[in-house]
Amino acid sequence: MIKYLRIRAALTPDAPAVGAVLERCSLPTDDVFRLLEHFHVAIHESQIVGCAAGERFGETVVIRSVAVLPEYRDQGVATHVVHAVLMRARANGVKRAVLLTRRARAISRATASR
Repeated sequence: MIKYLRIRAALTPDAPAVGAVLERCSLPTDDVFRLLEHFHVAIHESQIVGCAAGERFGETVVIRSVAVLPEYRDQGVATHVVHAVLMRARANGVKRAVLLTRRARAISRATASR
């Protein structure tokens, strides 16, 4: 775990740094300004090192754009930033969460029903 990691809601001036983190992680950046109010960021020594967004659709939140700079991975950053997104969603009445990802292994219906 990284010492002195801060998690907070993203602010308008964070947009370029969030875009840079997403770009370094090969994730789309074209929605950053539109979705910025849905992002949380992880900050280490005044640098944004990770982010995640939670878009609400009724009683469901879609967790998306989870990204952590390579040099900060495997230290719990993604866990903390996603947890913050889920806490915010729960506080706003969300009952379900789904994760939008391009890299997860596909699960067949036969496997999923076991």
